Amino acid sequence: MSKTLSRPSGRSTASHSICTDCVHDGNCVFQRSSCTPILFCEEHEVERKQEEPVRATMVNGVRTPVVPGLCGSCIHIEHCALRDPERITYHCEHYE
Repeated sequence: MSKTLSRPSGRSTASHSICTDCVHDGNCVFQRSSCTPILFCEEHEVERKQEEPVRATMVNGVRTPVVPGLCGSCIHIEHCALRDPERITYHCEHYE
């Protein structure tokens, strides 16, 4: 007994596939003939949107030093005795 796969009518596989954001959505042979959601496609293309450039403003020209890790955003940065400039801290019990 042979089993044939056919796409059920009225059911779209596009809702679970990468086709939903593709520029070829609705006009693709692979999408129309697939019985399962498409998870990989060499023809997949996404429309690129032009993004506005990020603009940063400085308040009163004051520059804060860039400190990597948790120390850079901790309120105890000015008086912390645990901070070491040669290490990056990723966990600290005193972080606030």
